[in-house]
Amino acid sequence: MVGFFMLRRLIELHKVSRRTSDQILRVFSYKAVGKKVNRLNGHEIWELYDMERERPEQKRPLYVANQFIHAYTSFVARDESRNWSNVFVVSDFDKNDCIWRVPVDEIRRLFLNAASDYPYIARMVFNEKKGDYDIETN
Repeated sequence: MVGFFMLRRLIELHKVSRRTSDQILRVFSYKAVGKKVNRLNGHEIWELYDMERERPEQKRPLYVANQFIHAYTSFVARDESRNWSNVFVVSDFDKNDCIWRVPVDEIRRLFLNAASDYPYIARMVFNEKKGDYDIETN
């Protein structure tokens, strides 16, 4: 979660380029079955979500980061070789809609991309309405 908070701040402060902020992450969602998620049942993902019907989706880093930062429920899963393979996570906002499966390889790819990403162009335009600058990077 700390890594995702740091990534979100780097994006918000324009310390990484659009190569990172616009990166597409391949994630998967599982629809809620209609039971309300609460503190006592939040760990029962097989009863709360339709885990048999996976939907492939594409999300940007800020959306995924917010799922981790505001996680209501999160689990790390292992594959057959007992290596960490996926993180199941859902924010308090999405908990009654779906749960997300984020492959560890996607998280790794995102963090490696951000770690080597330095914007080389910055454009700053003063925004009178906000009283501050709007910043764009390459």
